[in-house]
This record gives sequence, structure tokens and C-alpha cells, in this order.
Amino acid sequence: MKTEKSCGVIVFRKGKKNKEFLVIKHSPLVGGHWDFPKGHMEEGETEQETALREVEEEAGLRVKLIEGFREEIRYVDTINNVNKVVVFFVGDAVNSEAICDGKEVVELCWLEYAPAQEKLTYENAKDILKKAELFLNENEKVSKCN
Repeated sequence: MKTEKSCGVIVFRKGKKNKEFLVIKHSPLVGGHWDFPKGHMEEGETEQETALREVEEEAGLRVKLIEGFREEIRYVDTINNVNKVVVFFVGDAVNSEAICDGKEVVELCWLEYAPAQEKLTYENAKDILKKAELFLNENEKVSKCN
């Protein structure tokens, strides 16, 4: 069984009250599930370059990656008989006017943590969001102490 590697970003922005996370709905052609922007690495790309490219392609966003967060999930894609490795980073949206490409992504929304948790389709995505939320809350506390 071959292994494929993808990279993506848990994108956040400052909302009216709290931070908001970008969740996207993939086209029915790729499952129709709610998740984060992510995609396959291209030859010669770093993980970070792939993640940034995918966010721009899928949601029209530029983001600044936050150092210190890199999480992996692994699963078996039984439809294509492939071992999947997906690396996620956390990124702050530089521009927050996200757009759907209408091909890969058919819907997107900015949600605070709890509604984003409810919207996500898969448990591994919910786990990654929880880790990102804890990481961002810890970093916010550290930056306020300096």
C-alpha cells in the first residue's frame, strides 16, 4: 500500500468577540465533508509551502503560520487503498475575505471554536482543532505576560 502526504492549515482570525476558525466543505467528488484546507505535496515543496499554497488555492487566503504547531494525523483511505499522512499547521489569516473555488470547495464559513467543532465531519479534524485551540490559548497567555 502506498503512502500519500498532504499538508494543511487550521486558519483563524480575530472575530467580533473571539477568534474564528475557517472550515470548508469539500465537493461531493472528494467526499462532501467539512474540514480544513489541505492538499497533496508537490515535488520540491516543503510542508509549509504546501500548506500555504493549499489555503490560497482552496479559500483565496494568505496566512501567516504560527511557529511551534505541527500536528500529524494518519489514516487509511480504504477507497483508494492508500495510507494517508496529513500535517497541519496553525495560521493567522492575513486577509479574511475567503472565497470558494466552487470546484474543490463548495462552501466555507468562519466559526468560533464550539460551532466549528460541531461542523467538522471527522473526529481526527475535531482533535486537531482542539489541539490548535489549546496551543493558541497558551500562546496568547504567554504573549500577554511578556
